[in-house]
Amino acid sequence: MNDDILGFFDGTIEVGQSWGVRKLDEHYPFKHNFGIHCGAAGSGKTDILLSMHFSQAIRNKAQCIAYLDEGSQRMHYLRLIGQLYGKKLFEIYPFETDPKKRTKWYVSRDELIAGYEEVVKYVKIIDKDNDVLRNEKTISTLLNVFRGISSKGNVQSVLIDPKNAFSVDNKKGQHGAYEYDKVILDEMRVFQQDLNVKLDLVVHPSKGARMTKHTEADKVRGIGVGGQSKPVDIWDAENGAIIESRADDSLTFHRYRKVAELETYTLLHVRKIKEEETGGKTTDDDTPIWVYKDKRTWRWMFDETDLLGSVLAHKPIEQGSVASDLPF
Repeated sequence: MNDDILGFFDGTIEVGQSWGVRKLDEHYPFKHNFGIHCGAAGSGKTDILLSMHFSQAIRNKAQCIAYLDEGSQRMHYLRLIGQLYGKKLFEIYPFETDPKKRTKWYVSRDELIAGYEEVVKYVKIIDKDNDVLRNEKTISTLLNVFRGISSKGNVQSVLIDPKNAFSVDNKKGQHGAYEYDKVILDEMRVFQQDLNVKLDLVVHPSKGARMTKHTEADKVRGIGVGGQSKPVDIWDAENGAIIESRADDSLTFHRYRKVAELETYTLLHVRKIKEEETGGKTTDDDTPIWVYKDKRTWRWMFDETDLLGSVLAHKPIEQGSVASDLPF
């Protein structure tokens, strides 16, 4: 008898875990699979996905690893610390001439260090300054780095953002761009299955997809969006056909950055669920999950539900032994 089937029957293999957000659970439960997600720059995709991985790592007392090429490692960690405490960490006064007064902090030094130490129990962020990647920045090298980290801890999820941040290795000499994507996506699939993790890969939409505009009559929540870019689908990614075929699940992220009433919201669409039997279903075009960041708590709200808050409600941050300094 197949062990995976029996494990599913006996409940020792978990599928379709809750995020603590009703609509997210209904459409996109947490699964150990290969997700490929698409969104234009400025749609909030990196911060939202990182927060999702962070919250689920805390829920399951596990770890996530993230390669984030865009933005600084320092700021990614600070955002997670702010979300952990549920408040804005600092405020910048750019016209202040005294450097010591330019940043107003709302946490103490010890609170900042304690928050960092709590975050890194669950999240390890790697960026382009990693020593190994500095010499050879390819997907194959990154996966080897991840394997080394995974061998030392309880890693349940991996986030790579974005795919096009990596150099083309010698496989490109053997294949065209389309075939090359097939090769590296299959390599990532093998990695995901070998480690039994959730692997999320972020891709960018093609230029043509970004140029597809709403008509002047189009409205979203009764608000006119004429002339604005339309939300993309997963096949709108560069080499979208192979991207869509290799993904188990797919999300897309969209923000109407030039519409005042909508500019703070990210429209999250679930575009593909391969195994609907284990939970999840696509969202309709006109009923996305509305996501926004609460400016008071720095946390992401999914249809008015605090994703991280439900996990952290009864989890205080202990301030005992702290490191001598922050690593950034």
